[in-house]
Amino acid sequence: MSGQAPPEAAERVIYREERCGVRWPLVASMVIGWVVLIACGIAMNFPHLAGLGIVAAPGGILGLVMTSNLEFSLPIGIHVDGDEIQIGGMRTRQRLLRQGKWPPRKPFILGRQSRAVFTCQWEGARGLYLITKPREIRRLRRDFRRFLKRNPARIPLGVFRQGLAFSKAVLVIAHDARLISSDPPEFRSQRGQYVRLHGVTSPIWVVPTRNPEALRAALSQVPAPPVQQSLPPETLFQFTTGR
Repeated sequence: MSGQAPPEAAERVIYREERCGVRWPLVASMVIGWVVLIACGIAMNFPHLAGLGIVAAPGGILGLVMTSNLEFSLPIGIHVDGDEIQIGGMRTRQRLLRQGKWPPRKPFILGRQSRAVFTCQWEGARGLYLITKPREIRRLRRDFRRFLKRNPARIPLGVFRQGLAFSKAVLVIAHDARLISSDPPEFRSQRGQYVRLHGVTSPIWVVPTRNPEALRAALSQVPAPPVQQSLPPETLFQFTTGR
């Protein structure tokens, strides 16, 4: 379900959080990585400092990884209203709508799914978990790593995992796949390190937030399931509706 999305009515939005996946540790890590790389590159021009070149590679890798994470995280937002919750690139969609460039001529590749808009109607929300405990966020990352290890060619849609490493709070949305949509509705596969990656429908969505208390207050105003503070015990999230 998608197509030409109408501009959102601002008065319907109860809660709006833009760039919810961007926090200062992410930006600082990116800057530190590039500074180390550049500084070591300069130092290598001096014979007595040439040994610092060994530090350049880790600095460059850190800078590249954090730059990629920042590029992915920048578009992500959260919009809550009385009918539904939206996560993803709402601002990107609105900008492209004004420019007459939405829907995009080509589906986004999986690495740019944060620019798409994922919508869940409240009647389709089966559970909401707003977690702030570091051990539970680590557990979510662990479950995701296990999923990727078992399914190296699958990327869950609506799971914004890049923001998890530096998040102080994460919203997990368990939903009925029949009552969700994405705009655009399809994503192009892309080449991974060893295999070609394909997007799969996930029974949960994961999105970071910088303002958990404000988000919790907004969710209490909508016809959604009660917001839980902890993940279900002994539950291993599968991140896909298929086998």
